[in-house]
Amino acid sequence: MTQLQRIDSKKLEISNKFLNNSNDENVLLKALGVLQGAKDIASAINEVLEMIGEDFDVTKVFIYELVEEGKYYANTYEWCAEGIEPIKHLMQRIPAEKYKYMESYSGKNGVYACNDISQLEGSYRDLLESQGIQSFLHGFIKINDIPQILIGVEDSRTPRVWSETEITSMVYLSNLLGMFSTQVENIDLMKKFVYLKDIVEVDKLTRLPTKEKFYEDTLEMIKSNPTKQFVFVLLNINKFQMINSFFGMEEGDRLLKLIGNQVSAFADQPFTTYARMGADIFCVCQEIVDSVEMVAKQITEKINSSIIRYRCDYNLSASIGIFVIKNNNMPLEMIYSKAFIAAKTIKHLKTTDYSIYEDHMEEDEIHEQTIINDMIPGLIEHQFVVYLQPKVDLQSGEVIGAEALIRWNHPTMGFISPGDFVPIFEKNGLITKIDYFVWDTVCQFLQESIANGIVPIPISVNISRVDLFNINLISCFEEFLKKYNIPAKLLHLEITESACITDYDEIGEVINRLRDMGFHIEMDDFGSGYSSLNMFSEMIVDTLKLDMIFLKDLHENSDKYDILTFIVSLAKHFNLPVVAEGIETLEQCELLKGIGCDIGQGYYFARPMPMEQFLDYVKERENRKEERLLESKQQTIELYDIFYPNGQSNNFFQKALGATIIFKLSDGCINIIRCNKEFHEIVCAEAVLHTYKENIMPIFHDDDINLLRSKIEEAKEARGTIAFQVRIRNFDAVNDLAAPQYNYFNIAIKSINHGKKTDIFTSGFVKIK
Repeated sequence: MTQLQRIDSKKLEISNKFLNNSNDENVLLKALGVLQGAKDIASAINEVLEMIGEDFDVTKVFIYELVEEGKYYANTYEWCAEGIEPIKHLMQRIPAEKYKYMESYSGKNGVYACNDISQLEGSYRDLLESQGIQSFLHGFIKINDIPQILIGVEDSRTPRVWSETEITSMVYLSNLLGMFSTQVENIDLMKKFVYLKDIVEVDKLTRLPTKEKFYEDTLEMIKSNPTKQFVFVLLNINKFQMINSFFGMEEGDRLLKLIGNQVSAFADQPFTTYARMGADIFCVCQEIVDSVEMVAKQITEKINSSIIRYRCDYNLSASIGIFVIKNNNMPLEMIYSKAFIAAKTIKHLKTTDYSIYEDHMEEDEIHEQTIINDMIPGLIEHQFVVYLQPKVDLQSGEVIGAEALIRWNHPTMGFISPGDFVPIFEKNGLITKIDYFVWDTVCQFLQESIANGIVPIPISVNISRVDLFNINLISCFEEFLKKYNIPAKLLHLEITESACITDYDEIGEVINRLRDMGFHIEMDDFGSGYSSLNMFSEMIVDTLKLDMIFLKDLHENSDKYDILTFIVSLAKHFNLPVVAEGIETLEQCELLKGIGCDIGQGYYFARPMPMEQFLDYVKERENRKEERLLESKQQTIELYDIFYPNGQSNNFFQKALGATIIFKLSDGCINIIRCNKEFHEIVCAEAVLHTYKENIMPIFHDDDINLLRSKIEEAKEARGTIAFQVRIRNFDAVNDLAAPQYNYFNIAIKSINHGKKTDIFTSGFVKIK
């Protein structure tokens, strides 16, 4: 906003921001009420000036009128705040040229807004400075193209930035006061007065009562019927701005008219008021005859029918909030607020529904607003941090990627769960700022990794539905690649399935452009309820990421298992890798690996961790590569093959597994059931082994015996694979019985059968060079 503004108002239309402000009754409506019924116009105008002064929080409000055949301006009305000296008597013959600036304005009606008079020049500035004025709003009325009346508000305390609402208010207050202050016969002004009154009380588009008229009528209805109980219903249309964006303003207006017609249908019911409150918000206040639920049902059905008639091919819905008025003295603004809070609780449901206000909703609203208010300071003060959760190749166990996750360490609330703050930011659009922060942080991390000689691992970042509708999204990612000089393939962009499916017509081009730039696109939460078979043939993504719901109780739900198997096999057919997130147990990991799932993510591998810890984790996993391979091989041995070996299993046992034994634990002794040739070659000669066949404990270092026993017990308890390091006597060397030589081995033990007296295990050995 410039220091000196010129606001043209050739068309006398009141902005929604002005008519729908938070006051019970805005200053224009109050002024209308005072002036139109006044017997003493002078007293009424003085009363209105006082209203304006208090509403605008200024030090002075005044009216100047052109007198003496246009030669001078005279201060005809004045209101001053407490402590401000009136100067009306000194401002009676101000030469018209002092206000010559008004004639240069081409509009029929206008307002000059000055935030700081130090920006002005010439005699007019000198005049204002002599009165101690710091900033002002001046509205004027032209009659026959000559500025006849000047109406102003001034602040002598400090420069200030005048809001759009205040500027708009001044346009209409100037017209209104001009009608009553001037003695000039002017038919046009009187016509404007009638028009002004109409647009304050009747919504121009729907012809429903406005917010101001609704409040007036509702207050009278409630006060006049103290024995009746009323319900206040608020409804708004979900994604209404998208309708205007995609179908045009005319289509949006048509929908508003349809809903307005349905709302006005309540007019034939006794003790009912209704209105369009502004934008896509409508309200009804009605006596409760049967039940609150019955009122809600009636309204829901009518609104549903309107929406269906508008566009049955678009997923439209309305949010309906209900407040039962138990105290007829409660201010209507408070009633409105509680109904609005109730509506917000269902804002993002996919079907039209209603919510009845409960006390906890307000507490939730306060908490939500606190979260919103603290977000920007949180970003500035580095309260938000990015964590990485590894993605692991289920076959090799290698870390092949990571997902970037946001964390918020709030100074007073501590760590706030993303499940708490992310949905709030998604609702109000602030999620874009969080997403940008994550993208920037990840790109910087990748750049630093490359600069430090670390082979970078691709990192997935979330792209919200709101981001995809941002026209600057493509250029934003272009800037990241240029700023950090990193290849696009290192960034995997996660997009939810619901966004891909429900909004594909709008975002498909954006996704394809991102893919053309080299970014890897992942569909997140796949299978959450939107997917269909025919979408696979037009898949616009590179990887599917399964919804975590599939892993919950998977071993107990055969239908879920069958669906999961089908999805993975179908994805394989289309050459789409599958990522399973939320893996928490070895059992889940093995099952997913068995059906062909490629990549795993979840607490079983690692929890999300700070970025610097992630590099250490990757390094540690790399160091355990041979050990993991050993563990993986042990998973393939089946109990049947141990006792009834066939040609195929025997060949696998001898050649594919590496140095392996199958042993039983009996009375604390390790008895070998089977061993392969590689075990003979790297551990000991066959003749030596024969010596220890009944119990191979003596081949291990004495200090490792207890470790060996404890790890065998761990494997037994876990029913899984336990890996560790031991020392085994080197039988190929010349051994001094008093000081034998040893080789170091990584070994992995897996429990494959648990009996009452005998437990059977398999163990693989890798010699450490």
